[in-house]
Amino acid sequence: MAWKAALKNAHEMRIEHFYKMGQVLGEGAFAQVRIGEDSTTKEQFAIKIINKESYDVREMQFIMREVKIMMRIAHDNIVNTFDIFDSMKYLHLVIEYMQGGELFDIIADQGHLSEQRASQIIRQIIKGVEYLHDVGVVHCDIKPENILCKSKTWPLQVKLCDFGLANFYDKYSTSSMTAMIGTPGYVAPEVVQRKPYGPPVDMWACGVVLYVMLSGRMPFYGKDDIACLRMTATGEFSFPDREWKDISEDAKSLVRALLQISPEKRLTACAALQHRWLVTPQNLSDKLLENDLTHIHSKTRKKFRKAIYTIQSMNLMRDLTKNVSQSKTNESPGRSGSTNVDMDEG
Repeated sequence: MAWKAALKNAHEMRIEHFYKMGQVLGEGAFAQVRIGEDSTTKEQFAIKIINKESYDVREMQFIMREVKIMMRIAHDNIVNTFDIFDSMKYLHLVIEYMQGGELFDIIADQGHLSEQRASQIIRQIIKGVEYLHDVGVVHCDIKPENILCKSKTWPLQVKLCDFGLANFYDKYSTSSMTAMIGTPGYVAPEVVQRKPYGPPVDMWACGVVLYVMLSGRMPFYGKDDIACLRMTATGEFSFPDREWKDISEDAKSLVRALLQISPEKRLTACAALQHRWLVTPQNLSDKLLENDLTHIHSKTRKKFRKAIYTIQSMNLMRDLTKNVSQSKTNESPGRSGSTNVDMDEG
């Protein structure tokens, strides 16, 4: 296969022969991202440097699956991969440099958003999701950190990134995955309920992102991950007048259609792109909504969780979902789980 040939070539080449390393853009426990400059064209890229010695065999299987997915996909609304270099100790991924940074940081800097701009943004995100589903890939971790912009200039060019939790799925089965993965607040009910799942989980996450962009609040939230997962499992949310009184019924209609607790009733990416609120964004109001979005900045968000994919973390997710089930059993009838809390509350 083409990706196997690419990996073979990657093992035989050295990145320093082709790219000059620049400043560090980000750093984690086992990986680093730096600016890289093409030695010939001087074009800038982002280079993700993975220390393979820091991962066990199973974790490396996740990473190699991510590489396989990244080498297979190419779309205007997905961060592109251009080169891979594989040595004994390091894996280098040369990817598109998204100079604009995180989408939510740009929105937070502006402080307010119009329905017109929100529609333009979510349409691009869903177009990227539609492409992934068409080629048999589920992202499984759509959230603000994984939505980047080519620049900070409006209209924004938005792209999905980070395929560390992504997986291939059977296009002829609507629910073919079972691993307990995701990020509290954005993970779909079927994952929390430990049911088989598929592409609809990405559409649920798009619904959460849209809800936050319009209101500045999370639809499913709580004082800790267990409370957040409990709310998600019920699928109950609301449109408080304080944030939603000036937002159109069409926008609310799309949010409802994306946040359907039943995956079968949830809009597909193709169907969502035909929704009236997305088809003609130029006809929507360009008036800035009053909702304050400054607190969705990455520097002030306190509750966004690191994605879960290690065995230890998946066991934690199972424990949390057991607590959710027990809590639902013990709750008295009529108890509501639709409380809305500011994103930066502790």
